Amino acid sequence: MKKVGISFMVLLLAICVIVTPVFAYEGAGTLGRPMNVYLGQGNVFQTTTTLVTDGDSDTYYPLKGGWYLNIGASGRGYPLKAVRLQSSGTMNISYFSQTLLHSENNSGNGEIVEFNSNLDSVTGIALMNLSKDTVNVHEFEFYYAAPIEPTNLIGSLVGETVNLSWTASINKGSVYNIYHNGVKINDKPISSTEYTIPNIKPGLNNTFYVTSLNPVDEESPHSNEVNIFVENPVADRALLTVHLAGGIEREYDLSMQEVNAFIDWYELKQAGSGKASYAINKHDNNKGPFKNRKDYLLFDRILMFEVSEY
Repeated sequence: MKKVGISFMVLLLAICVIVTPVFAYEGAGTLGRPMNVYLGQGNVFQTTTTLVTDGDSDTYYPLKGGWYLNIGASGRGYPLKAVRLQSSGTMNISYFSQTLLHSENNSGNGEIVEFNSNLDSVTGIALMNLSKDTVNVHEFEFYYAAPIEPTNLIGSLVGETVNLSWTASINKGSVYNIYHNGVKINDKPISSTEYTIPNIKPGLNNTFYVTSLNPVDEESPHSNEVNIFVENPVADRALLTVHLAGGIEREYDLSMQEVNAFIDWYELKQAGSGKASYAINKHDNNKGPFKNRKDYLLFDRILMFEVSEY
């Protein structure tokens, strides 16, 4: 993140309002994370500390005059909604991306300060002691905006593979979970707005939806649902049972290609053309020392036939 010098601290924008008590607030992003300590003049790194982010208001870091604390917000630039500072004196808080986005003074009274509108694209925050005296910094916390659901989820089926795509959440830097019939199916959140699910079982209803997450894994309501039904594959084999005059019955285990060829012959002969008999390969029913055995069925002996696909 871009290092902060005293010269950056003159920009003050009054866009904050004091609001909600701490215990009722969600989206905290700093707990237990180390903050870097810099000497402001020359931006010289000094040390790191977790005394400001340990959740204990009795501990503090004594920040000398002209020094500042620095912490990363979100590498993805996810928007922030509020901040809280508890300190013994007023501090300047600046929010950065590649450049300074916003800067304000905070009295350090420990109350949550909500922004009138979310701060987007913040990747780093600096707390500067602009006074000459040491300020004891007890606690600092920033809060991520609540996640907002993605929209316009659509799905397509190719064979037994479902392809999903959706419109990204309006919160920049969101990541996503994908659900199939109410069960999350991704191992970890994804940043893409497309997802492929292979090997969908046929013959079942499939419902898909997507949620978004903020950097502390709070989850949004889900997107619209997409319902996809995968048809059972067409049977490629069947039992052909032929009933002949005189009560004779023949049964053959055939491919559907062979069954369809038999039906084509029968219908053609019934229309007045074609051969009088049809040869059916007996395949695995070939018994004896023969290379091949066939049954020849006479058209005028066939009373009916049935096809049982499987």
